Amino acid sequence: MGNTQWTDEFLEKKRQEGDIWYDQYVRVILSVAFLDGDRKRIFADWMESQSRLLAETARIADALGGDLPDATAIDLRKRIDQLNVDQTKQYKALDAWNSHLWPFQYQFHIDSTRLATLMACKALANVAPHMASGALARSHLQTALSAMNCAQSNAALLESRYQSLLAQVAAQPDLKQQIGAENLAAYNRFLLISDAIRESPDIFLCEDAFRKAEFQSYPYNLNDNFTPGQCPSWGDGEKLRTGVRIWQEHMAGCVLVLFAYSLPACYLMKKGVPMLYRTERLGRQEFLAQRIYETGFMVKDVMDENGLSIISDTVAMRTAWFAAAVHKVRPDLTFQLGRYLNPEWMDAQGTIHTYWELLADPTIQLEYRIIEKQGPMTDHYSAADLGSPGFDQLFRHCLQDDVGLRGRRLWGRGCLSAAKVRYLHASMRYRALNDDPPYDVRENGVPINQEDQAYVLLTFGYLIPLGLEKLGAILTRKEKEAFLHSWKVIGYVMGIDDELLTDDLDEAKELFEKIKIRQQARSDKGVKLTSALCTLITDLLPAWLPFRSAIAPVLIRDQMGADADDLFDAKNRAESRNPLVRGCWAFAKHFLLRGYFLSRHWFFDRIPSTRAGINSQVEFMATALVNSLQQTYERQRFDLFTQQVGIAANPDVTRAEHQKRAATRDRTLTWVAVGLLLIVLFHPLFWVGTASLVVSLFGSTSWFGPAANAVFWWMFWLCFVDVIGVVFVQRKVSECLKALVFDVPSKFLV
Repeated sequence: MGNTQWTDEFLEKKRQEGDIWYDQYVRVILSVAFLDGDRKRIFADWMESQSRLLAETARIADALGGDLPDATAIDLRKRIDQLNVDQTKQYKALDAWNSHLWPFQYQFHIDSTRLATLMACKALANVAPHMASGALARSHLQTALSAMNCAQSNAALLESRYQSLLAQVAAQPDLKQQIGAENLAAYNRFLLISDAIRESPDIFLCEDAFRKAEFQSYPYNLNDNFTPGQCPSWGDGEKLRTGVRIWQEHMAGCVLVLFAYSLPACYLMKKGVPMLYRTERLGRQEFLAQRIYETGFMVKDVMDENGLSIISDTVAMRTAWFAAAVHKVRPDLTFQLGRYLNPEWMDAQGTIHTYWELLADPTIQLEYRIIEKQGPMTDHYSAADLGSPGFDQLFRHCLQDDVGLRGRRLWGRGCLSAAKVRYLHASMRYRALNDDPPYDVRENGVPINQEDQAYVLLTFGYLIPLGLEKLGAILTRKEKEAFLHSWKVIGYVMGIDDELLTDDLDEAKELFEKIKIRQQARSDKGVKLTSALCTLITDLLPAWLPFRSAIAPVLIRDQMGADADDLFDAKNRAESRNPLVRGCWAFAKHFLLRGYFLSRHWFFDRIPSTRAGINSQVEFMATALVNSLQQTYERQRFDLFTQQVGIAANPDVTRAEHQKRAATRDRTLTWVAVGLLLIVLFHPLFWVGTASLVVSLFGSTSWFGPAANAVFWWMFWLCFVDVIGVVFVQRKVSECLKALVFDVPSKFLV
């Protein structure tokens, strides 16, 4: 991507673009558009064409028999090939009906038609290789005939039901609205099931799983987006793993930056805020709390271990790398394919050497690692380089998909969450454009357009590492770009144009600043969103904390700098300048946090066991913070098609129970804050104690030496109490989380 393309004209064009693929899916579902097209003509054309193919297939089957003259055999083979081509076109013609988006009661006939047509294509493809045996070829043609008849019968039944429905809609005008409501309910159910799939992605491995069967009962173009998707050629698994590591090591800081930097940065966009404000329904604070929590939950899904990973359904590329390594070390061996396409090598005596035998050679292992780091090698190795024409055929043809990186797939909870958010964006875009009054596209651009999405993506991938550095974290450029790469992959999954995706730090900064300059402006709605965010953060803080209403504005100003003035109302602007809170935060950031990060960077992170221990503690506390919010809100996540939230959405939860859960959540957050404070405090105590020990060992016999020794023992016992305190806090947090567990009643899920 060249930076010169990010001109004002280019970005303005992207403001008028949404998500063409998902917009089509949602529009057809929610608008009942399948009733508006001229389906009668489409059905008639398909049925007429299928009848011609049936007649031609029958004639060819009758012509097959005995020994055929060469000219006749050649003619029949051409006719069969053409028949196969025409039938394949019929298979694809089913898409002209938008059949994958029809109401669910039609899916049986649609799927049956599709399957039968596909079987006819397969049967016809098997005819030509058996022309020498007329009986066998005729048998395949009879199979094709049966499948084609089945497809036509199902299509006829589908057309009959469709025409009957059209007649009912004409007689009952309200019926169309009722069908739309049923489709909306089914769509909501589909999104609800996708949450269950996200919770347990491995459920897809179980063939008889109820959730899998229910999910796959929906049109394939819907549920197919929740299965492993193609990984782009630039996807880098090592960078994804590095991004996860950064998240695990700094999870608590990432959550703070998310609240104090990423979200407020979104509220700066004057043309994008109206859509956010419209979605949040700020008339009720709980909607904002729920949506902010859901945003944090998606971030956690993406950045958790295995939340975003690259999987492969073939090891072909590695076979190519290994073959190159073997040839360089043992040029006397000749590559060949063994049983089940396993790689083998033959020496001059005809002895076969398997992959595993050669892998045991340390010299080959070393060369393999060197070549593996070079990545795809189609431009570096020829058939001669690899020592076997047979390998060239394998490498250039059999493994072409993998060489082109098409054998790799993206998978994980992060992908599933991103796919669901992509559907929700399309849903919100449809509703905004069809509400009364409709969304002002001329003034603000298409709702949730490509430019806005690219900017919001950068508030995660670019701003979170930047915010961590402001807190004192020490990150290399490679680590920051790895974190950015993770969000580039998510942007790809969410349908953001490739021209707006980057994992280069300088490009990300340039794109972010260009969009920010174009869009940043103070707006009443942005101020209200920021005020509601500050209220939410304040509510999450312990009630006994002094000046707690000033903490959120101070944190936001510290992260955003002068930009915060475009977001604050008079009250929050004054709170953000509270000298006592600013002084306490400056001490905490510059002494405690920076000391903590420096201590980790120069000492503790260099010891694997201590690094793992600290990471585990930080991740536990931060995860508990997110989970405590999850269990506070009973409404199903991401359900934008209901006005209900919290206790109002679930009649089985009384107001008293809700208040009790909120109190438990507050205790959880208090314990989490204490736990994080103890983790940070351990480091200055440790280094003061270490310095005191050194002074006591090498100090004089005067009063200074014994005093340093006393300080050392004080620090030693304080460190010991600190460690015990962290363990105790973890137990208390676990108890609070157990009390927050909420099981949604089955009748509420239906």
